[in-house]
Amino acid sequence: MHVEHINPGGGDNLDNLCLACPNCNLSKATSTSAVDPETGKEVALFNPRIQTLNNHFEWADSYALVR
Repeated sequence: MHVEHINPGGGDNLDNLCLACPNCNLSKATSTSAVDPETGKEVALFNPRIQTLNNHFEWADSYALVR
């Protein structure tokens, strides 16, 4: 696991840090938003401090986390 900065410019305060898998952390880089492929709209990336995981993701039959 990597220590991830939720807000890339938000400093090293514990409120701005979480654990992320290496793929998620390296894919996110300095992004705080991305284009939703279903709607084409710019949306904020998941913030584990203020959002609930189950409202944004679901487990696939292979036990992989999917959007």
